[in-house]
Amino acid sequence: MRKKEIDYFTALYDVARVINASLEPARVLEKIVQCAAKAMDVKAASIRLLDDREKKLILGGHAVFPRLTCTRGRS
Repeated sequence: MRKKEIDYFTALYDVARVINASLEPARVLEKIVQCAAKAMDVKAASIRLLDDREKKLILGGHAVFPRLTCTRGRS
């Protein structure tokens, strides 16, 4: 298996662990963003949720990783 595929499976596993361990939607969304950003090797990511009543996107979770302190595959 290639390194990128392993990163994706690791991210999926980490997200599944948080979903099973937490009842706090905000915490789960933050972890999903963190894992996805690390797996894709990007500096920042966010999840937006649609507010049906106001028809607006609201911030559900975000992550920012300075290049100097975050290397793919490490916490």
